Amino acid sequence: MKATFSLFLFLAMGAMNMVHAQDTQKVDVEQIVVRFYETGALAPSEAVISYSDGTHEVVDMKSLTGRTKNWEENAKTINEVLNRVRKQGYTLISSVGGGPDMMLSTYVFLRDDLVK
Repeated sequence: MKATFSLFLFLAMGAMNMVHAQDTQKVDVEQIVVRFYETGALAPSEAVISYSDGTHEVVDMKSLTGRTKNWEENAKTINEVLNRVRKQGYTLISSVGGGPDMMLSTYVFLRDDLVK
């Protein structure tokens, strides 16, 4: 439990330091890290796709506010992003998630030809 909380804090601190960069279609890197931040009204919900060459892209998501809380729309966006990475030739090798005030999910993909 203590290790899980420490990991969550580490990931959350990393999230605060991320900045938006220009979108990229280039996918010729060894690994891709995808983080989904689902928050309430105080911060934007988004997906950040980070490539091992230092580039990244941001996909906007709906905030978890109001009656419907936008769970379904965000689940659709998460599915689309994960499928897109997989179709680009990457295999999921690790994932971790946390909450409850902010839903933070991290997925690590490795290029297919590097997975043994």
